[in-house]
Parts: sequence; C-alpha cells; structure tokens
Amino acid sequence: MGMCIGPIISTYIAEHLGWQWTFHVAAIVTGVVCFLLIGIRESRPSLILVREVAKLRSETGIDTLKALNPDHTPDLMTFIRLALFRPIQLFFTEPIIFLVSTISAIAFAMVYLFTEALPPVYQSMGFSNESSTLPFLAICIGLVLGLLTRIKDHRKITYAEEQGIVLEPEHKLIGFSIGAPLLAGGLWWFAWTIPPLVDVDHFYWVVSAISLVFIGYSLNEFDTVLGGYLADSYLSFSASGFATLALLRSLLSAAFPLFAADMFEGLGANVASSILAGLATLFCVVPPLFTKYGKQIRARSKFARYSLEVYHENSIEKNGL
Repeated sequence: MGMCIGPIISTYIAEHLGWQWTFHVAAIVTGVVCFLLIGIRESRPSLILVREVAKLRSETGIDTLKALNPDHTPDLMTFIRLALFRPIQLFFTEPIIFLVSTISAIAFAMVYLFTEALPPVYQSMGFSNESSTLPFLAICIGLVLGLLTRIKDHRKITYAEEQGIVLEPEHKLIGFSIGAPLLAGGLWWFAWTIPPLVDVDHFYWVVSAISLVFIGYSLNEFDTVLGGYLADSYLSFSASGFATLALLRSLLSAAFPLFAADMFEGLGANVASSILAGLATLFCVVPPLFTKYGKQIRARSKFARYSLEVYHENSIEKNGL
C-alpha cells in the first residue's frame, strides 16, 4: 500500500511544496522510524536462546551449558559460497524458485511500472497532474481485499490442525490460484477500456479504474502466497531462495519504470497494456502446475528433499499423510 500511496503523496508534495520536499518528508519519516526502532526488543529465537542459556550458566555455575546457535560468523569463503553463489545456483537449478522468483518479481515490479504508465493514461481522460495519480487508490482497495483470502487461509489451517490433517505447501496456493486469472483479466479489462481505443466522452473513467482493484488484489496474492510457498518448500534453504527473489525483484523494479513511458507512448496504451495482459495470461498455467506437480518437483530437489526430511524428523507429519 505504501508503494501505491507513495506516488499520490509525492505528486501533491512536489506540486505544492516543490520536489525537494519529497525527500525532506521521506527523511523526516525515516528519522522517526529509526528513533522508534531504538527501543525494539530482540526477537530472533537463536539469540534469545543464547542469552537464556548464558543466564542459566551464570545461575547454576555449570560452564558446559551451551546453546545450539546457527548464527555464527562464517569464514569468507563460506560466506561467498552461501550468500552469493547459492542463491544464483538455486535460481538456475530449482524450477520452483525460478518460477516463484520470476513471477513474484514481475508482479511486484508492475506497481513501479504503473507509477510511470498510469498518470499519462488518466491525464488523457481529463485528469489533472495531481489527480491522475488517484487511481492508485483502486489498487489499494484490491490490496485490502486480500484480507479475505488471509481469513480463508487461516480458517483452513485452523481446521486442518483441529482434524489432525497435515497441509502440504500446495494446499496453501488458493490465493495464487484466484489471483493469476484475476490479474490477467484485470489487465485485459484495463487495456481495452482506456484511450485511444475508447472515446473519453462516451466512456467513464471509473470503468478502467475498477480493473485496477482486481490487479491490486492479484499483485498482493502473488507476493504473499508465492513467498509463503517458497518458505514452505525450502525450509532450511528459504533464506537463499528469498535472496534470489529479492535480487530479481529489485532489478526488475528498477528496470520497469525506465522503459514504461516509452513503451506506452511508442506502442500506445492499449497495445502496451495488452502485452502485460498476455504475460499475465501465461502465469495462469503455473497455479495448476504447482498444485498437481509441486510435490513431485520438490521430491526431486536435493534442497527441498532435505527440508522435507527435517520436516519429518521434527514430527510435523504425525498422521502419516
């Protein structure tokens, strides 16, 4: 929501106070947050355990008490291998991480693309420079609607716990399964309800804005559900998987705004949006692919298979399911 509200706030600040105040306000907010973080308490379990064991060692006088703490500082070569090369290795060798990282990064970067693409579209419908950013609020509405899916997920997990049913990672893909076709449909809807294809005198702007609600919902589901699926599939290696996702997301988020304006001006808003819609349509293949073959793909992966072994060793699957 911050990504969607940011263009609105920054545009109004730049118009009425000057562009420099965009950075002044950002610095003020960041300063306040940093000040508030001074009082935050440590929450990392391994570090808390180390402190508790140290306290117990002091109280009992038993110097041999030690905590199993994986948060040790590795040597340089180990750091390079784990922090730099393993994420790249996972991206090119693990189908799930490749697809999750690529799709999630594109969906995330699409919001950044809209910061350049949406205002000119709505300016062509008669919006002012400031008000042309207000359609981002429709995306925010879609993001809020994602709470309904989270409630559904919570109920499903609670029911499974009560019934003693073990949920596989593929059982938690409902948001992605709904979001993929809604993203494609929302983008096709948007592509063919904006100028120059439609006459602004006979076609109300709210028709295209409604499609942004579905797009906002879908983008949030992509980010939330795919991140959860990656974590559930690669428990012990999820940090490396998220490093891959974060790197690709940052690269695409930086790149998309660079060509967005030229793309929409050169091809026309309808064709440019249709290209995005076509890409989103290809994503619709992935939810059934993960649902049907996800477990088999994970079983063939040495990284996911090791995580699954740890999963069993910790007695998570008590019902033999």
